[in-house]
Amino acid sequence: MKTRIIIPQDLLLKLKSGLTDSRYCYGLVRLDEGLIQILSLDRQSDLQRIGQIRSDGIKLEDFPFPLPFSELETISVNHDFIARSQDIIDTNVIAAKKVTFVGVGSVGSQMVLHLSQSAVSNFILLDSDTFSATNLSRHACDMRDLARFKTKAVRDLIWRRNPEASIQTYEDDFLALSWSEQTERLQGSDLVIASTDSTPVQFMVNEICHELQIPSLYVGCYERACAGEILFVIPGHTVCFNCFMEFRQSQLSDLKKKEQRVPYSTETATEFKGEPGLAIDIAYVVAVASAYALALLLPDSARSKLLDWERNLTLVHSGSIPQGRYSEIFQMPFDLLLARVKRDQTCPVCHNNNISSGESNEPPTDVS
Repeated sequence: MKTRIIIPQDLLLKLKSGLTDSRYCYGLVRLDEGLIQILSLDRQSDLQRIGQIRSDGIKLEDFPFPLPFSELETISVNHDFIARSQDIIDTNVIAAKKVTFVGVGSVGSQMVLHLSQSAVSNFILLDSDTFSATNLSRHACDMRDLARFKTKAVRDLIWRRNPEASIQTYEDDFLALSWSEQTERLQGSDLVIASTDSTPVQFMVNEICHELQIPSLYVGCYERACAGEILFVIPGHTVCFNCFMEFRQSQLSDLKKKEQRVPYSTETATEFKGEPGLAIDIAYVVAVASAYALALLLPDSARSKLLDWERNLTLVHSGSIPQGRYSEIFQMPFDLLLARVKRDQTCPVCHNNNISSGESNEPPTDVS
């Protein structure tokens, strides 16, 4: 069987034009499959050195002679990557958008993949946590990422799909930063997604996003991931996360938010037992949240119909039958409800904003 040696077209053009200082190329050797994949000119943790770059070709490891560039099989990765999305979204516009994730855990990591596969190419990832074995059942990363910072692991996931993506990562504790440092992290974003379990961090993100006039999205799961909440906030148009907390206390107080240290369970860390169906339940919440993210990034697209300013909270239930307190809100598996959240007239964050609905016509708080 003849071995195929493939390389992305744009990568080959860089080699031919001499627009690289790299001496080596990196990728994967799969000789049992008759395949060698040249994937990068930069050293990456999950790629091996394939060969040495020469002026007229590549000297592959363990090959007796250099291989001319003309004998490499090229694949049009960058073009084909977005080819199927072009008629659905404006890929040229969305590729220029910058999305900041505050938290890249089980929800954030999957949302990152959804957006990167939708041609978003600029990311800022903030999370101080490392990837552990308890994350394996629900996170987008895998065994190769154990003990790594989640930001670095998720960054590599993006690059495996879009090697041209621009990604900044920060591993410090967001709450330990000064206001100016926090603001600097979020500044310049087109959308900030707070998918962290930390309510204090969400409060801070909400305040900074209002200061910077950046749309934000708050995504979370309830106990055992049987249900989730998705709140989008557009400064000057919708109520904010601070107002939503008043709503949560009055309307959703019996719904239990998942513990930060114990994965989606009311058990203590030593008593934790795996929950079946966890990943697919989170996936449903993530899919809905990702649709809202695209709507916020492309407000002139057909997805803009999702952005009902008066009903900016979406509650979703998983594929299980609603039980207990959940049955008072949800009727069926996969139920999705739009909630109208009353703005707190004394809200220190958004009370001075010119909410488009007007104070005199403030809608009542309800879930329907």
